[in-house]
Amino acid sequence: MCQGAIPGHEIQGATHCPECGADIAILVKERIAPLRPVTPAPPPANPFLEQADLFSLLAPCFSVGVTILGRKAVRDSDMGMVVLGSVCSLFVIAGLIFGIVAFLKAGKGETRGKAIAGICINALILAFAVFNILSYQKIAARENSIPGPPPKGWSYMSGK
Repeated sequence: MCQGAIPGHEIQGATHCPECGADIAILVKERIAPLRPVTPAPPPANPFLEQADLFSLLAPCFSVGVTILGRKAVRDSDMGMVVLGSVCSLFVIAGLIFGIVAFLKAGKGETRGKAIAGICINALILAFAVFNILSYQKIAARENSIPGPPPKGWSYMSGK
């Protein structure tokens, strides 16, 4: 190599030395490399968080679908209805937990939209289920309550 200088504007496309004709492509790449800005590679996405986001969105859909289809299959069995309701409730609770974990573990700059949507949907389904259970208990308590004996001194005939 002749150690000749390569003009600045020609260095971008130079592959051979203008004076001796030597192949200088590797030397040019080494000289240009510090001049180019190095963009850091984005950190790899955590596959667990992506799957937790997706599960938190799909769990209520699966739960509602299984409830709709399963009721026809076990409508005559009380134990079957209890098992079906328990399994569907566990899916909704698991979806809520995975949504919360994905929301809390997401780093800066990561999207949290799926986790937030999963948390909201699962929480609404659970709130609706708790409200229905409490309402059914109240209705059952009213239907099963036996009126007390009439007060003493009160007569059906006289109204006193």
